Amino acid sequence: MSMAITPREWLIVPTQAVSLTTFERYTVAKTQFRRFERNYRGLPTIEWTQANAQIPIIIAGFYLAFVYWGPRLMNNRKAMRLKPLFATWNLLLSLFSFLGASRLLPALASGVMQKGLQHTVCGRPQEWVMDGPAGLWLTLFIFSKIPELIDTAFLIIRKKPVIFLHWYHHFTVMLYCWHALDTTAAPGIWFAAMNFFVHSIMYAYYFATNVGLYKYVRPIAPVLTTLQILQMVGGTAILCRCAWTFVQHGQTHCHIAPSNLVAGLGMYLSYFALFALFFAGKYCGPGGGGKQSVGSSKLQLASTSDVKSVSNVKTTTQLRIKTTATP
Repeated sequence: MSMAITPREWLIVPTQAVSLTTFERYTVAKTQFRRFERNYRGLPTIEWTQANAQIPIIIAGFYLAFVYWGPRLMNNRKAMRLKPLFATWNLLLSLFSFLGASRLLPALASGVMQKGLQHTVCGRPQEWVMDGPAGLWLTLFIFSKIPELIDTAFLIIRKKPVIFLHWYHHFTVMLYCWHALDTTAAPGIWFAAMNFFVHSIMYAYYFATNVGLYKYVRPIAPVLTTLQILQMVGGTAILCRCAWTFVQHGQTHCHIAPSNLVAGLGMYLSYFALFALFFAGKYCGPGGGGKQSVGSSKLQLASTSDVKSVSNVKTTTQLRIKTTATP
Protein backbone atom coordinates (compact mmCIF):
# COMPACT_ATOMS: atom_id res chain seq x y z
CA MET A 1 0.00 0.00 0.00
CA SER A 2 1.57 3.27 -1.10
CA MET A 3 1.14 6.39 0.95
CA ALA A 4 0.86 9.83 -0.66
CA ILE A 5 3.61 12.15 0.33
CA THR A 6 2.19 15.30 1.90
CA PRO A 7 3.99 18.51 0.85
CA ARG A 8 6.10 19.88 3.65
CA GLU A 9 4.35 23.25 3.67
CA TRP A 10 1.02 21.53 4.36
CA LEU A 11 2.40 20.22 7.61
CA ILE A 12 3.40 23.66 8.79
CA VAL A 13 0.41 25.54 10.11
CA PRO A 14 1.07 29.33 10.27
CA THR A 15 -0.51 29.70 13.69
CA GLN A 16 0.78 33.24 14.05
CA ALA A 17 -1.25 34.27 10.95
CA VAL A 18 -4.36 32.42 12.04
CA SER A 19 -4.50 33.62 15.61
CA LEU A 20 -3.83 37.32 15.10
CA THR A 21 -5.35 39.48 17.79
CA THR A 22 -7.28 42.63 16.96
CA PHE A 23 -4.30 44.75 18.01
CA GLU A 24 -1.96 42.72 15.81
CA ARG A 25 -4.32 43.09 12.83
CA TYR A 26 -4.40 46.83 13.44
CA THR A 27 -0.59 46.93 13.60
CA VAL A 28 -0.26 45.03 10.31
CA ALA A 29 -2.84 47.27 8.58
CA LYS A 30 -1.14 50.38 9.96
CA THR A 31 2.27 49.21 8.69
CA GLN A 32 0.88 48.49 5.23
CA PHE A 33 -0.87 51.86 5.03
CA ARG A 34 2.27 53.71 6.17
CA ARG A 35 4.17 51.95 3.39
CA PHE A 36 1.48 53.03 0.90
CA GLU A 37 1.77 56.62 2.18
CA ARG A 38 5.53 56.68 1.73
CA ASN A 39 5.32 55.27 -1.80
CA TYR A 40 2.54 57.60 -2.97
CA ARG A 41 3.29 59.75 -6.02
CA GLY A 42 0.99 62.64 -6.88
CA LEU A 43 1.71 63.14 -10.60
CA PRO A 44 -0.63 60.39 -11.94
CA THR A 45 -3.52 61.83 -9.92
CA ILE A 46 -2.80 65.35 -11.16
CA GLU A 47 -2.79 64.14 -14.75
CA TRP A 48 -6.06 62.26 -14.17
CA THR A 49 -7.81 65.36 -12.79
CA GLN A 50 -6.56 67.38 -15.75
CA ALA A 51 -8.00 64.80 -18.15
CA ASN A 52 -11.35 64.66 -16.32
CA ALA A 53 -12.13 68.29 -15.55
CA GLN A 54 -15.78 67.73 -16.46
CA ILE A 55 -16.43 65.48 -13.44
CA PRO A 56 -16.77 68.22 -10.76
CA ILE A 57 -18.91 70.33 -13.11
CA ILE A 58 -21.35 67.44 -13.65
CA ILE A 59 -21.45 66.71 -9.91
CA ALA A 60 -22.02 70.40 -9.16
CA GLY A 61 -24.96 70.49 -11.58
CA PHE A 62 -26.63 67.47 -9.95
CA TYR A 63 -25.91 68.95 -6.50
CA LEU A 64 -27.61 72.27 -7.27
CA ALA A 65 -30.59 70.43 -8.74
CA PHE A 66 -30.85 68.36 -5.57
CA VAL A 67 -30.62 71.48 -3.37
CA TYR A 68 -33.52 72.99 -5.33
CA TRP A 69 -35.76 69.97 -5.83
CA GLY A 70 -34.89 67.95 -2.73
CA PRO A 71 -36.87 70.03 -0.20
CA ARG A 72 -39.83 70.15 -2.61
CA LEU A 73 -39.83 66.37 -2.93
CA MET A 74 -39.84 66.11 0.87
CA ASN A 75 -42.81 68.48 1.30
CA ASN A 76 -45.40 65.71 1.55
CA ARG A 77 -43.14 63.19 3.22
CA LYS A 78 -42.26 62.64 6.84
CA ALA A 79 -38.79 63.66 7.96
CA MET A 80 -36.34 60.79 8.42
CA ARG A 81 -34.64 60.95 11.78
CA LEU A 82 -31.50 58.92 10.94
CA LYS A 83 -29.82 60.21 14.10
CA PRO A 84 -27.48 57.22 14.62
CA LEU A 85 -26.44 57.26 10.96
CA PHE A 86 -25.90 61.03 11.00
CA ALA A 87 -23.85 60.77 14.20
CA THR A 88 -21.68 58.02 12.69
CA TRP A 89 -21.17 60.07 9.52
CA ASN A 90 -19.96 63.07 11.54
CA LEU A 91 -17.68 60.90 13.66
CA LEU A 92 -16.05 59.40 10.56
CA LEU A 93 -15.51 62.86 9.02
CA SER A 94 -14.02 64.12 12.29
CA LEU A 95 -11.57 61.20 12.49
CA PHE A 96 -10.68 61.57 8.81
CA SER A 97 -10.02 65.30 9.30
CA PHE A 98 -7.95 64.61 12.42
CA LEU A 99 -5.75 62.15 10.53
CA GLY A 100 -5.37 64.61 7.66
CA ALA A 101 -4.38 67.41 10.04
CA SER A 102 -1.88 65.10 11.76
CA ARG A 103 -0.16 64.57 8.38
CA LEU A 104 -0.34 68.02 6.81
CA LEU A 105 0.33 70.32 9.77
CA PRO A 106 3.75 68.74 10.57
CA ALA A 107 4.64 68.72 6.86
CA LEU A 108 3.69 72.39 6.58
CA ALA A 109 5.61 73.35 9.73
CA SER A 110 8.65 71.44 8.48
CA GLY A 111 8.42 73.17 5.09
CA VAL A 112 8.26 76.62 6.70
CA MET A 113 11.27 75.92 8.94
CA GLN A 114 13.42 74.28 6.26
CA LYS A 115 12.47 76.16 3.09
CA GLY A 116 10.84 79.34 4.41
CA LEU A 117 7.31 80.72 4.37
CA GLN A 118 7.56 82.03 0.81
CA HIS A 119 8.41 78.59 -0.58
CA THR A 120 5.38 76.97 1.09
CA VAL A 121 3.16 79.70 -0.33
CA CYS A 122 4.55 80.01 -3.86
CA GLY A 123 6.89 77.06 -4.50
CA ARG A 124 6.02 74.26 -6.91
CA PRO A 125 4.10 71.61 -4.93
CA GLN A 126 5.68 68.81 -7.00
CA GLU A 127 9.05 69.76 -5.55
CA TRP A 128 8.21 69.24 -1.89
CA VAL A 129 4.66 68.23 -1.03
CA MET A 130 2.90 66.20 -3.73
CA ASP A 131 4.66 62.91 -2.94
CA GLY A 132 4.65 60.79 0.20
CA PRO A 133 2.20 61.08 3.14
CA ALA A 134 1.57 64.81 2.69
CA GLY A 135 0.80 64.34 -1.00
CA LEU A 136 -1.59 61.49 -0.32
CA TRP A 137 -3.55 63.39 2.33
CA LEU A 138 -3.61 66.54 0.24
CA THR A 139 -5.15 64.46 -2.56
CA LEU A 140 -7.61 62.78 -0.18
CA PHE A 141 -8.61 66.21 1.10
CA ILE A 142 -9.44 67.40 -2.40
CA PHE A 143 -11.50 64.35 -3.35
CA SER A 144 -13.23 64.28 0.07
CA LYS A 145 -15.13 67.42 -0.92
CA ILE A 146 -17.33 65.25 -3.15
CA PRO A 147 -18.65 62.88 -0.43
CA GLU A 148 -18.97 65.84 1.94
CA LEU A 149 -21.92 66.91 -0.22
CA ILE A 150 -23.81 64.16 1.63
CA ASP A 151 -24.08 66.68 4.50
CA THR A 152 -26.73 68.45 2.44
CA ALA A 153 -28.60 65.22 1.76
CA PHE A 154 -28.86 64.60 5.50
CA LEU A 155 -30.33 68.06 6.01
CA ILE A 156 -32.90 67.64 3.25
CA ILE A 157 -34.16 64.16 4.17
CA ARG A 158 -34.39 65.25 7.80
CA LYS A 159 -36.35 68.33 6.61
CA LYS A 160 -33.85 70.78 8.10
CA PRO A 161 -33.32 74.19 6.47
CA VAL A 162 -30.51 74.36 3.90
CA ILE A 163 -29.20 77.90 4.27
CA PHE A 164 -27.33 79.70 1.48
CA LEU A 165 -24.03 79.61 3.41
CA HIS A 166 -24.23 75.81 3.64
CA TRP A 167 -24.82 74.88 0.00
CA TYR A 168 -22.73 77.74 -1.42
CA HIS A 169 -19.77 76.67 0.72
CA HIS A 170 -20.00 72.99 -0.28
CA PHE A 171 -20.58 73.80 -3.95
CA THR A 172 -17.69 76.25 -4.39
CA VAL A 173 -15.17 74.35 -2.24
CA MET A 174 -15.63 71.20 -4.31
CA LEU A 175 -15.06 73.07 -7.58
CA TYR A 176 -12.14 75.12 -6.28
CA CYS A 177 -10.29 72.14 -4.78
CA TRP A 178 -10.48 70.19 -8.04
CA HIS A 179 -9.24 73.23 -9.97
CA ALA A 180 -6.41 73.74 -7.46
CA LEU A 181 -5.20 70.17 -8.00
CA ASP A 182 -5.66 70.48 -11.76
CA THR A 183 -3.44 73.58 -11.83
CA THR A 184 -1.23 72.47 -8.87
CA ALA A 185 -1.82 75.67 -6.92
CA ALA A 186 1.17 76.36 -4.67
CA PRO A 187 -0.64 77.33 -1.43
CA GLY A 188 -2.96 74.28 -1.50
CA ILE A 189 -1.35 72.68 1.55
CA TRP A 190 -2.17 75.79 3.62
CA PHE A 191 -5.86 75.58 2.72
CA ALA A 192 -6.03 71.83 3.32
CA ALA A 193 -4.18 71.93 6.65
CA MET A 194 -6.40 74.71 8.03
CA ASN A 195 -9.57 73.04 6.79
CA PHE A 196 -8.61 69.64 8.20
CA PHE A 197 -7.93 71.19 11.61
CA VAL A 198 -11.21 73.12 11.75
CA HIS A 199 -13.27 70.21 10.41
CA SER A 200 -11.82 67.79 12.95
CA ILE A 201 -13.37 69.97 15.66
CA MET A 202 -16.52 70.92 13.75
CA TYR A 203 -17.60 67.37 12.91
CA ALA A 204 -16.76 66.21 16.42
CA TYR A 205 -19.11 68.94 17.66
CA TYR A 206 -21.87 67.76 15.31
CA PHE A 207 -21.32 64.20 16.50
CA ALA A 208 -21.63 65.26 20.14
CA THR A 209 -24.86 67.17 19.49
CA ASN A 210 -26.37 64.06 17.91
CA VAL A 211 -25.57 61.69 20.76
CA GLY A 212 -27.14 63.74 23.56
CA LEU A 213 -24.13 65.85 24.55
CA TYR A 214 -25.38 69.19 23.25
CA LYS A 215 -25.55 70.89 26.65
CA TYR A 216 -21.88 70.03 27.23
CA VAL A 217 -20.54 71.21 23.87
CA ARG A 218 -22.89 74.18 23.36
CA PRO A 219 -20.40 76.71 24.84
CA ILE A 220 -17.85 75.97 22.10
CA ALA A 221 -20.27 76.81 19.26
CA PRO A 222 -19.15 80.48 19.06
CA VAL A 223 -15.51 79.35 19.26
CA LEU A 224 -16.09 77.01 16.34
CA THR A 225 -17.57 79.76 14.16
CA THR A 226 -14.66 82.02 15.18
CA LEU A 227 -12.20 79.34 14.01
CA GLN A 228 -14.03 79.19 10.68
CA ILE A 229 -13.77 82.97 10.31
CA LEU A 230 -10.05 82.87 11.18
CA GLN A 231 -9.62 80.16 8.55
CA MET A 232 -11.07 82.55 5.98
CA VAL A 233 -8.76 85.33 7.18
CA GLY A 234 -5.79 82.97 6.91
CA GLY A 235 -6.74 81.82 3.41
CA THR A 236 -7.21 85.40 2.25
CA ALA A 237 -3.83 86.43 3.73
CA ILE A 238 -2.04 83.56 1.98
CA LEU A 239 -3.64 84.41 -1.36
CA CYS A 240 -2.82 88.11 -0.92
CA ARG A 241 0.83 87.13 -0.48
CA CYS A 242 0.57 85.05 -3.66
CA ALA A 243 -1.01 87.99 -5.49
CA TRP A 244 1.72 90.37 -4.32
CA THR A 245 4.47 88.00 -5.48
CA PHE A 246 2.63 87.37 -8.74
CA VAL A 247 2.28 91.09 -9.48
CA GLN A 248 5.89 91.87 -8.53
CA HIS A 249 7.68 88.96 -10.19
CA GLY A 250 5.18 87.04 -12.34
CA GLN A 251 4.09 83.41 -12.31
CA THR A 252 7.69 82.18 -12.46
CA HIS A 253 8.10 83.22 -8.81
CA CYS A 254 4.68 82.03 -7.61
CA HIS A 255 3.28 78.79 -8.94
CA ILE A 256 -0.42 79.58 -9.07
CA ALA A 257 -2.66 80.05 -12.11
CA PRO A 258 -4.26 83.52 -12.36
CA SER A 259 -7.70 81.90 -12.61
CA ASN A 260 -7.12 79.96 -9.39
CA LEU A 261 -5.79 83.04 -7.63
CA VAL A 262 -8.81 85.16 -8.55
CA ALA A 263 -11.27 82.36 -7.76
CA GLY A 264 -9.59 81.73 -4.41
CA LEU A 265 -9.67 85.37 -3.36
CA GLY A 266 -13.32 85.71 -4.35
CA MET A 267 -14.20 82.50 -2.54
CA TYR A 268 -12.39 83.29 0.71
CA LEU A 269 -13.62 86.89 0.85
CA SER A 270 -17.21 85.78 0.30
CA TYR A 271 -16.83 83.08 2.97
CA PHE A 272 -15.47 85.65 5.39
CA ALA A 273 -18.44 87.94 4.81
CA LEU A 274 -21.00 85.12 5.09
CA PHE A 275 -19.49 83.56 8.22
CA ALA A 276 -19.13 86.97 9.85
CA LEU A 277 -22.80 87.74 9.14
CA PHE A 278 -23.76 84.30 10.46
CA PHE A 279 -21.75 84.92 13.64
CA ALA A 280 -23.24 88.37 14.15
CA GLY A 281 -26.78 87.16 13.59
CA LYS A 282 -26.49 84.13 15.83
CA TYR A 283 -24.24 85.26 18.68
CA CYS A 284 -24.23 89.05 18.77
CA GLY A 285 -27.94 89.80 18.52
CA PRO A 286 -30.39 89.73 21.43
CA GLY A 287 -30.89 86.17 22.61
CA GLY A 288 -28.21 84.89 20.24
CA GLY A 289 -25.66 82.11 20.62
CA GLY A 290 -25.16 80.64 24.02
CA LYS A 291 -27.83 83.00 25.34
CA GLN A 292 -30.29 81.74 22.75
CA SER A 293 -31.56 78.88 24.83
CA VAL A 294 -31.77 81.11 27.88
CA GLY A 295 -33.63 83.72 25.86
CA SER A 296 -35.93 81.06 24.48
CA SER A 297 -36.59 79.76 27.98
CA LYS A 298 -37.36 83.26 29.19
CA LEU A 299 -39.64 83.83 26.23
CA GLN A 300 -41.36 80.54 26.90
CA LEU A 301 -41.79 81.42 30.58
CA ALA A 302 -43.12 84.84 29.66
CA SER A 303 -45.59 83.30 27.25
CA THR A 304 -46.73 80.86 29.92
CA SER A 305 -47.17 83.72 32.38
CA ASP A 306 -49.19 85.67 29.80
CA VAL A 307 -51.42 82.66 29.22
CA LYS A 308 -51.94 82.27 32.95
CA SER A 309 -52.68 85.98 33.29
CA VAL A 310 -55.24 85.83 30.49
CA SER A 311 -56.81 82.76 32.10
CA ASN A 312 -57.03 84.60 35.44
CA VAL A 313 -58.63 87.62 33.75
CA LYS A 314 -61.18 85.37 32.04
CA THR A 315 -61.97 83.60 35.32
CA THR A 316 -62.36 86.91 37.18
CA THR A 317 -64.59 88.31 34.43
CA GLN A 318 -66.76 85.21 34.48
CA LEU A 319 -67.16 85.45 38.27
CA ARG A 320 -68.15 89.12 38.01
CA ILE A 321 -70.73 88.31 35.33
CA LYS A 322 -72.16 85.52 37.45
CA THR A 323 -72.25 87.77 40.51
CA THR A 324 -74.01 90.52 38.56
CA ALA A 325 -76.51 88.09 37.09
CA THR A 326 -77.45 86.62 40.45
CA PRO A 327 -80.87 88.09 41.65
